[in-house]
Amino acid sequence: MSIYRFLQGVALVAVASLALFVASGCGGSDSGASAVTVETGSLSKAAFISKADSLCKATRSKLLSEYTEYVKEANPTSSAEETEALEGLAEDVVLPDYEEMLGEIGQLGAPSADAKKVSAIIDAFERRLDEIERKPAELTATSTPFEKVAKLAVAYGLKGCAESLG
Repeated sequence: MSIYRFLQGVALVAVASLALFVASGCGGSDSGASAVTVETGSLSKAAFISKADSLCKATRSKLLSEYTEYVKEANPTSSAEETEALEGLAEDVVLPDYEEMLGEIGQLGAPSADAKKVSAIIDAFERRLDEIERKPAELTATSTPFEKVAKLAVAYGLKGCAESLG
């Protein structure tokens, strides 16, 4: 894998953070049950989407900045170093940033009527994050590593966030 392809794949993952906006708590679960609890609140759907979009964009910017710095420091020059850098990137940058964002979004409170829809998005994203945690190469295995999550986000109305997922 070339460094360009490596960078390109991670950039795609960075935009995937936009799909996490509907979650609360952090981390995934291998048991199939969601480790994230969807908190509900008094926000309208439009207000929830607007606030979540803002948090997603901030996380994406942070992730891209940290990614750039990480790759500079890692400076992989061989296939083995690229693999090691990819594993470190997933562990040190991608997963922690998503978990932090989940906590922030969780404090927003999803509209009560949408709790099941929001949970479905969260569950899909958690499963994907679990796969990436187990196999960091999943970050660059496809040009659309979070396609299913993007489709769920669009269906919910989170078009602005989902567009960045490719």
